[in-house]
Amino acid sequence: MIPEYQLFIILIIILIVVWRLLLVLFKPAFKISGVTKDTAGTPIPGAELTLTNQDTGEAFSGTSGGDGVFSFPNMKAGSYDLEGQKDNGDGSHYAGGFGFSIAGDFTADLTLEKAIAKR
Repeated sequence: MIPEYQLFIILIIILIVVWRLLLVLFKPAFKISGVTKDTAGTPIPGAELTLTNQDTGEAFSGTSGGDGVFSFPNMKAGSYDLEGQKDNGDGSHYAGGFGFSIAGDFTADLTLEKAIAKR
């Protein structure tokens, strides 16, 4: 017969193993979203966006919608860099970015500053 304290230790070990297995199988996923805007606050549609995980270097690309809204679903907790740009076709473009860390859904607007390309 197994003593009670050993049964208790075995039960604790089983609970830890099950907990770790559940964490691996059901990793939480988060959504990163916002609006691309110029410095006046006007939404910028069609901006090309790149979201890069600072820890792994994995990059995700996207484009802001007609209303400037962007969304990156199913992201893992961690630190990211978000960069955006939009070429206007007239020699000017918008560009900007920032870094941040998430441990839950994250919403922030991305402000792109207008620049004129040198010819």
